[in-house]
Amino acid sequence: MLDRRAKFLIFIVASLWLPGILGIPSTADAVIPLAEYEKIRGTNLERLILQEARTAIEEVLSNGERQKHALPWPGPRVGLFLTLMNGRGVRACAGTFSSMAASLAEALRDAAVSAVSLDPRAAPVAVSELTHLRVVVSFVGEPVFCPNPFLIDFRREGLMTRIGGLERLLLPGEAKTLQYGISRLLGISEPSKHTFERFPVVTLDERKWEDLR
Repeated sequence: MLDRRAKFLIFIVASLWLPGILGIPSTADAVIPLAEYEKIRGTNLERLILQEARTAIEEVLSNGERQKHALPWPGPRVGLFLTLMNGRGVRACAGTFSSMAASLAEALRDAAVSAVSLDPRAAPVAVSELTHLRVVVSFVGEPVFCPNPFLIDFRREGLMTRIGGLERLLLPGEAKTLQYGISRLLGISEPSKHTFERFPVVTLDERKWEDLR
């Protein structure tokens, strides 16, 4: 007969092993595809990706000919969101949790097209605005159920919820505090009445490079 310690160890192993067998994603599993993206922060590759994102937006807004860029995915192909920040406010944001783009350059172009013209929260972005907008690129993992949205690490995780049948996202960098983001950006005054999902995020922000100047 197993003693208490053996039973406890078996329980721990099973709790770590069973979610994968049952197809239930865990937060730890979701972070793994982003490991290579974590290494990008603070490197010249981060600057290159942000420049590529801004170039994609400029091409879309100017209706210029689409240039062929060879920027590959720096790791496994993951979800990507492109945000345009106006000061501390979100001007526009668009992206996907499962990009099918063959390269990162193509994924950034697709996100740019959607961000400048398809974000339903505001009017399309004008060319004249771009010099005042800050570009943020977010690489994301798959969402998993989140019983308490206030327990996430808002530096490395985002939130998703559904309101009126539409998905609403809150990404790191879009709000100074989690409380403000939930109440003002998601428009939720009573979080206990809503269902949330959390997902890992690696954020590349032009502001970080501006601070180094």
